[in-house]
Amino acid sequence: MFHSNFIHQPPEPLHPTVASWPFDAWELDMVGPLPKKAVLLLESQILSLRMAIQEGLTQEENAHLRLEELESLDERRLDAQQRLIITPKKGKKFVSKWDGPYIIREVYTNGSYLMIDQDGVEVGPINGRYLKLYYP
Repeated sequence: MFHSNFIHQPPEPLHPTVASWPFDAWELDMVGPLPKKAVLLLESQILSLRMAIQEGLTQEENAHLRLEELESLDERRLDAQQRLIITPKKGKKFVSKWDGPYIIREVYTNGSYLMIDQDGVEVGPINGRYLKLYYP
């Protein structure tokens, strides 16, 4: 393995430390203390039977808590689904955003135009350098 401190300088070989005795001698711990008990993140959020036993819950309490968790998940799913319905679909990168003929309604002094489409919906103001002639 080679390492160079500066650009355009020849690299110097590195000597990796394979032995762990320097860390033991100086009482260095690079990782830190490891946890005694590993618990999955999922188990901390949703009570399982093993977690219920550890917490000292009865079967009825565990069933009640799991039912509440499932109901809250159902509510969150409905909220997310409503957000998807409300949010309009965005066009992709190469989809034409300006189709069809537009009628120029007002011309502003700064070079922008206020336009309406065939349905009477106002579009704009739009900079004039982005406008093109429409050929049916």
